[in-house]
Amino acid sequence: MNMNRSKQSWLLIAGTRTCMAVLLAIALVGPQPARAQEDGKPTIAPSAEATSAAAMRVETKLDELEEWIAGGEENSKKLLHWQGYLKLDDLREELDAEEPDPAVVMRILRQFRTEAKGLHMGPFRAVHNALNVWSQQLKTPKGSDLADYARAARGDHTPITQDELISERAKLRSSVQALEQSLNVTPYAGTWKEFLQWELLEPQLSDESKVTRESLTDLEIVLRRFRMNKPGLEIDAFRNVADRLEAFIPTVTWATTAKVRDASAAYDGLLKSLEEQLDRHGRQPTGETQWKVSRVYELAKQLGDSPQLVSAMHSRLSQPNLFVRVSEGMINRTAQRPVTNQQPVVDCILGTSIRGTACTQGRVTFHTQPADDQIVIQTLFTGQTASNTIGYNKPVNIYSTGTTSFNSLKQLVFTDDAFYVGAASAKAVTRTRINRISKTGGQFGRKLVEKIAWKKAGESKGQAERIAASHAETKVATGFDEQVFPAMVNGRKRYLEKVITPLMRRALKPEYLRMHSTSHGIGIDTLIARSTQLGASVPAPPLMPGHDLSFQVHESAVNNYLPLALAGVTISQDETDLAPKVTGDAPPWLNRISEVRKSAKDVTDEVVDTLEPVLADPNADSDPQEGDEGEHAFQPWSITLNNDFPASASFGDGNLAIRMRASLLASGEREFKNWDFIVTYKFVKNDNGILLRRVGKIEVLPTGFDPEWDKKMSTTKSGFRNTLAKNMNDRADRGESFPKEIPIPPITIPDLGTLTLRQIDSEAGWLTLGWGLP
Repeated sequence: MNMNRSKQSWLLIAGTRTCMAVLLAIALVGPQPARAQEDGKPTIAPSAEATSAAAMRVETKLDELEEWIAGGEENSKKLLHWQGYLKLDDLREELDAEEPDPAVVMRILRQFRTEAKGLHMGPFRAVHNALNVWSQQLKTPKGSDLADYARAARGDHTPITQDELISERAKLRSSVQALEQSLNVTPYAGTWKEFLQWELLEPQLSDESKVTRESLTDLEIVLRRFRMNKPGLEIDAFRNVADRLEAFIPTVTWATTAKVRDASAAYDGLLKSLEEQLDRHGRQPTGETQWKVSRVYELAKQLGDSPQLVSAMHSRLSQPNLFVRVSEGMINRTAQRPVTNQQPVVDCILGTSIRGTACTQGRVTFHTQPADDQIVIQTLFTGQTASNTIGYNKPVNIYSTGTTSFNSLKQLVFTDDAFYVGAASAKAVTRTRINRISKTGGQFGRKLVEKIAWKKAGESKGQAERIAASHAETKVATGFDEQVFPAMVNGRKRYLEKVITPLMRRALKPEYLRMHSTSHGIGIDTLIARSTQLGASVPAPPLMPGHDLSFQVHESAVNNYLPLALAGVTISQDETDLAPKVTGDAPPWLNRISEVRKSAKDVTDEVVDTLEPVLADPNADSDPQEGDEGEHAFQPWSITLNNDFPASASFGDGNLAIRMRASLLASGEREFKNWDFIVTYKFVKNDNGILLRRVGKIEVLPTGFDPEWDKKMSTTKSGFRNTLAKNMNDRADRGESFPKEIPIPPITIPDLGTLTLRQIDSEAGWLTLGWGLP
């Protein structure tokens, strides 16, 4: 637990310098191979002969159908009708094509699945069945590249019908009604509805409600409220509504699209774009390729139209993106503790009543055990108990001292589902020394009685020591159980409250979380991603050996969280003497920036100093002219972050690149949409801490522009970009905006000291950090 607190405080300090450093703090939160994805294995493509045979069967059945429809000269009009309706000429073109288009074939197949009168008859069904087999074979890519899967998925989309929309809305309405019933029996119904912005949700529940761009935006706002990290939102009634909203929004969006344009063509256009981005991502992944690939993956999974594509992408692009390793030595240095206590002795051995005191001194140590799918730790309690007792057995009292050496073993098992505690076992050896025996009840016969007592005590000493050791074993094991069990219960409670429950509220509870241990330490591998998000596309690089604590985090883990935290957040300032404010569904840590070392006004003033002159006049010279100083009048300004992908972090070449995406920049009456800012910092070892040193120029790019792949930009955008970039870099060079250096203090653990930073690498999308014990 000390380790976790130190990590949190370390990240918090890093977040106090600038808004950029806050994003860095999120980023710094021996790899194992990803688990096998049986359902994600690429399907073996059918042979060319099989595909050709399927096409030939379609052609045969098509010939039979047209001959059956024609049936003579008088039916030529009927044949022309069906040829047009079923697009049979297009089908013959695909049959003759060297590479048939799966999208065209799928669209023709859908025509055969309509409810047109007569399509249930045998000749039509024969073509339909043959066409269905051929279509499925075409949709299984011949190559193994994901881009091939994207191409093969064209034509997958089935337009959403009004009946499907009504059904999905009914499910949403039912979940909302169930939540409302639960809320109405509490005194907090009004408070919850206000927080969830119920007034935006309620109008969307009617089947007669009109779908507009504004209504869809309202639903997105409500969904973000349901997915905030607010206590209570982990309750099933809230999560059910959130899940139904996530299903309803794409359904209503694409049902509406189908009313105004060809939804299938729109879906195919996205797949065509995906094909290009997957090819780029495979050759040179960037933050933009990750974003663009993830967007289509999310849509395809939500609509359920391209299961083969989704399965293949999940298999290859959703590897674990966070690895944590802790050595056995680290566990013992931070968790082992000495045990010292004094307690009364009350016992009865061989008819002798024993009273006295005992002082125990011992130590608890931890030994990790090999386990593939759980963390197993053997806890060892070793020590000695020194006793000073009086034994009462008329007619004598026996004064003794003793030493009991013991050890007790207890096995602890940790999984994501539960923490288990094994029963303690103990072994003890007792050695006693009789110091004095005295007769009670007067002096008559004292010497004789004491002599007999000494003899009997000596004869039974070995047996008495064995009985005492047995009693000690029971007491040690019972005491060990009584101490460890409550600690495990509290540990499980903290794990659920601090880790699992917040992730559940955000719908980020990992679908893959592997805890495991070896004889050298413990490890946790996980995939930080929602069900519609992707993870790492490449395995983590090798760790240097010998670390006591290490983290390997892929940029996808950071980027999967940022939309939940920053989507649609606006930073604005209305008056010069008022601090800038944060509005929107911002997380508490962003709102608390003003309380930590550097105020929010200090942070955002840096941004406005950079942006305000350019926003006022993007074509203005960035260098101040003589006599201009102090004459620039303040104008209200605001920066609204992108809803889909407000910011991203990229790890590579020893650097951290942070890209902030502004959907809207406004100053006074002027507005500029969809501009991004990229700031790059180099990781530098600074004793046992880390120094982030800004390198290169601050880049300004239109949202979605990928400098690794995109080479052309419009003249208008290029001019504005150059001016804005020049202003930002001039001010940054003067120390007025993004800092040149951001120091991140070392990890210091109470009663242990400062950890030694041994490894810091940023490459291929992974940040690797490793420390040793002081």
